[in-house]
Amino acid sequence: MRVHVMDIAKTISLKEFQKRHQVKIVLKEPLVLQHGPKKYVVVLRYGVIAFWDLTKREERRWLDMLEPYLVDRFDRP
Repeated sequence: MRVHVMDIAKTISLKEFQKRHQVKIVLKEPLVLQHGPKKYVVVLRYGVIAFWDLTKREERRWLDMLEPYLVDRFDRP
């Protein structure tokens, strides 16, 4: 299993993200989203995201999707 954790922003507007995107929510606190069979994305409101068994390309797609909801994004995650 591959796990990749990134600190990408001061905070993430999770409520706004959830309103605009149809994703399968496994757990609400912390927000755990299912990307596929045995693949998960954990998004913490304080700007941390963890990818469980995603490829680099899949991670990039999630980061791009989350970009509009990042508050005070860090220069390099």
